[in-house]
Amino acid sequence: MTETEIHLCETGCARPAPSTLMCWDCVDDIVRAVERGWSVSDGLLAISRREMAPQLLRTEATTRPAYGPTEPMNLTALAILQDLRAWRQLTAADWSQVENPGWWHHWVQARVQMAVDMVEGEKETAPDLAGVRHRVKQEGAYVPMLVGTATAWLARYGIYVDKKRVGMWAARGKLHPNGRDHTGTALYTPAAIVAALHPTRDPEALIEV
Repeated sequence: MTETEIHLCETGCARPAPSTLMCWDCVDDIVRAVERGWSVSDGLLAISRREMAPQLLRTEATTRPAYGPTEPMNLTALAILQDLRAWRQLTAADWSQVENPGWWHHWVQARVQMAVDMVEGEKETAPDLAGVRHRVKQEGAYVPMLVGTATAWLARYGIYVDKKRVGMWAARGKLHPNGRDHTGTALYTPAAIVAALHPTRDPEALIEV
């Protein structure tokens, strides 16, 4: 880059970002999105505990028979809530220098929108329940989670992996973290764990959608 060239925001918005990776307008998008997500955190917590059904799935939930096994927690809601808690610890300055800013700019806003939809529902269009179930499973499979959360998520779909086994794979280099939380603890996606368990199989073929 020459002295006359100005560094542009790496989200692709084409706005100047002379001393940061992400311009302040895009940073503001993320900060506002996180606060919007946090505004429905009580609802997410209730959904994660199965005290409230996701808004987009309430029609389905009210027609289910009142018997049979149920999962103890909604892990998608729990994962989003954990994300929001971690993101609220980051300052605008932190976001301005985050690596891969384009991905984060999209991901944070998409996750927040999913949280709002789960708690408040879509305002203008009738929900496609089958589409929502598909989206939740697909996004959930590729969400970085703590090992225990990821293995519990997989168990919902009949895939049982011991947490110690995941640690062994990581130590041997067979499995690599998909990120780390604000404490530095390694995060893994359920899909990555499935790929390590069945290296010759497509994770999406094992995780029913």
